[in-house]
Amino acid sequence: MPVLMTLAPAIRHTLQGHPENAGRFSRMGRLEELPFYSQLTWLPVTPATPAEVSRTHAPAMLESLREASQAGPVEIDPAPTYLVPGSWEAALDAAGAALTLTRAIRHTPSPLTETPPRPGGESPATRGFALIRPPGHHAGRARPMGFCLLNNLAIAVNEALSQGLSRAAIIDFDGHHGNGTEELFWKDERVGYFSSHQEGAYPGSGSIEEAPHARQRIIHCPLPPRAGDQALSRMAGDLLHPWLERFQPEMLFISAGFDGHWADPLLSLGFTSQGFFELARELIAMADRWCQGRILFILEGGYSPPILAECVAATLAALASLDQPAWPGQPSPYPEPDIRSRLARVNAYHRLSPPSSLDAANGPAKAG
Repeated sequence: MPVLMTLAPAIRHTLQGHPENAGRFSRMGRLEELPFYSQLTWLPVTPATPAEVSRTHAPAMLESLREASQAGPVEIDPAPTYLVPGSWEAALDAAGAALTLTRAIRHTPSPLTETPPRPGGESPATRGFALIRPPGHHAGRARPMGFCLLNNLAIAVNEALSQGLSRAAIIDFDGHHGNGTEELFWKDERVGYFSSHQEGAYPGSGSIEEAPHARQRIIHCPLPPRAGDQALSRMAGDLLHPWLERFQPEMLFISAGFDGHWADPLLSLGFTSQGFFELARELIAMADRWCQGRILFILEGGYSPPILAECVAATLAALASLDQPAWPGQPSPYPEPDIRSRLARVNAYHRLSPPSSLDAANGPAKAG
């Protein structure tokens, strides 16, 4: 299966010593070593225009970002989020890369519903990955925050909605809660939002009961420290499947943050690249079932350069329909807590469905 790709490395948007700097992409050149690299189709990026991003962000915020970037370096929030000369252009490139893939995927006939290509022809590409920085999911309508300048994924979703998409589902597995994305679609019934994240981590939001007005549409699954690959698998079966069955989206947008890896320096979750690979395969299968195969991964966090490259490669292997990642990673050295009771709480709060039989043979759930 061909995979559409865009790249926006934001080389000029960098600050020495900050975890979100150009060094994050220093190992991405290794992707060219992947045995399936020929399946990746790289599309040229056109920077987003102010008109395109103003569907999502307040014009005053955009003007403030542009002016502060020109005058930088400057820290604009306590995270800290920074701006330097070139940051404004980098933000528009990242948003443009997300828009490029959204348009390409939206306008590609689905191989699941259209006439199959003739023998020797290439299958349509309904899968994509925007390999971009700076990240976006903390940025709200009127302010950047948390290393994020523009909300790349929200800009992409709003573009798709403006072009006729009826329902979009956002799945955010970054280790931090995407409070900006949640804010931007707080009242939009066309958009569902699911976030799994480390409980109590920055920015401190994302509790199970946080959005009572939007039960079954905005869903939070806060995870305890060291929650790992078993948590990802159970979350997919017990929450994501019944949620998407109910919500019936037309396209999946994935906030793909890899700071939940056990070796990431900013958090203390326990995921591995194998776990991210398995989750990506589950998400792709969900897109095939409910969205005619249309799915777009947009990079968010991940602050260990070698681990980030490893996790991106694992996700690309899933998008390319491989049976396993090309670069097997190391297992987590930490014991994983049992989160079945927590998943049951989330499921019950949103009245999704009876939990799956995934763990029926494993005995009663423990506190989590």
